[in-house]
Amino acid sequence: MSEYVPLPIGADYTDPDLRRLAQYVSGELRTIGNVLLSVNNVVLDSLHVEPSKPRAGLLVYADGSNWDPGSGAGFYGYSGSAWVKLG
Repeated sequence: MSEYVPLPIGADYTDPDLRRLAQYVSGELRTIGNVLLSVNNVVLDSLHVEPSKPRAGLLVYADGSNWDPGSGAGFYGYSGSAWVKLG
């Protein structure tokens, strides 16, 4: 996963309340970035219907009964024109 680093806040706030708010938001964005970097695994929910707007590179787990992209239940990737079973 790419690293997320928030840009510094560009305004020079003279109002102390706005300065505190800007510092709070910056701190929260740094925390979110750190959490995203610590993700070690991803769990894909089983989908029962095809996504309404698939796009190239989309990864899903199809249930294989309500929605079967072609080879039963499993992991699929969208190639831009078709679903390809990955495993």
